[in-house]
Amino acid sequence: MRLMNTTTCSLTDDSNPEFIANPQYAIFSHRWSGNETTFQDHDPAKLRTVDSKTGRFTPQAWKIRGACAQARVDGLRWLWVDTCCINKDSSSELSEAINSMFRYYRGVKVCYVYLHDVTRASGFRVAGSENSGRRPRYSEWFSRGWTLQELLAPKVLAFFDRDWYCIGSKFNLAGKIEHITGIDSAYLTAKKTMRDACIATKMSWMAGRTTTRIEDMAYSLLGLFDINLTPVYGEREKSFLRLQRALMEQSTDESLFAWKASKHNLPIAMDDSQCKRGDWGLLAPSPQCFRDCGALTIKGKDKSSRRAEGGLSWTQQGIRMPIPSADAWEYNSIFDQRNNLRKVQFTLNCWRPNTRYRLDDFAYSTEHVPESGVGDLRFSIGGGESGTSLQAVPIIVHQPQIGDV
Repeated sequence: MRLMNTTTCSLTDDSNPEFIANPQYAIFSHRWSGNETTFQDHDPAKLRTVDSKTGRFTPQAWKIRGACAQARVDGLRWLWVDTCCINKDSSSELSEAINSMFRYYRGVKVCYVYLHDVTRASGFRVAGSENSGRRPRYSEWFSRGWTLQELLAPKVLAFFDRDWYCIGSKFNLAGKIEHITGIDSAYLTAKKTMRDACIATKMSWMAGRTTTRIEDMAYSLLGLFDINLTPVYGEREKSFLRLQRALMEQSTDESLFAWKASKHNLPIAMDDSQCKRGDWGLLAPSPQCFRDCGALTIKGKDKSSRRAEGGLSWTQQGIRMPIPSADAWEYNSIFDQRNNLRKVQFTLNCWRPNTRYRLDDFAYSTEHVPESGVGDLRFSIGGGESGTSLQAVPIIVHQPQIGDV
């Protein structure tokens, strides 16, 4: 881990005896813009010198200087800045940083969020739009993929406007942040932990966000799920499939399959030309498919009403799942059954609270939701009121592979 000295702006690493003696540090979170100060062109002298043409500090230097100044006020000697504390020309260092990012933010003394597009008077709204009478436009920071973990991981987080005036903390602004992001304020105030949120709920927090690189929609989620993946830039949407496969290997949380898709969030190109848009498979093509899953839970149902957990596994052909043997289906593709107008149903072990504050089973039918993922699979294989288990035969649900767009 590389760090910046908040007084000299020089860079060091966490093996420095001075850091080891006092390892508390701050982190600077911001919306990237053009010409950011990278590791290669970092020069402490430039951060202390105004631009000869404008007589002002560059926007990039202004951001970093402000973060260093605030850290010094808070008695912190070290600052982590994602633009210049990572040598992105080193694939191994970049991979380590991506997989360690959540830990960096979790271990911070305080995180400073710099909102370049707001003023103290506008709050979280983009400066100039607060009195327009139109739908409010909030700071870009809230719509970026990487800033999701930057919001959730730090225990202490403070927001600053473009002039480095403090707007408030994550704790006392939790209600406003919930309104903007859809994230339950209980997760922002530590009343709930990340362990309390199921996979689908966490995915829903990413829906609506964007990243410059498609792959980062998956890589920016690694810390939320405590997953390690080797970044492969160029694989595009395949990165999100790799993330979901990794989640299948380490968890029995079936809300992973509780997504819905439409023609607007399915990939344009897929390797399997025989696969129709509505026959995507059980793994979602994008976090956008989890947009409506914020209220899902895998807790609260009486165990006697649950289907036995597990039983779904990854194979080279797709996802293997158990089907009751009453229909005597063969070991083949679910799409063959669809072509024969055979309905497949599967009740997932996840639920959505209803208006009576009870938990409704989460399930759909293939006959009514032709463009959903697992939402179309609803059947029971055991448990229930009788407490009996049905014999099952395995069915492979084909998982298309995304080709290059």
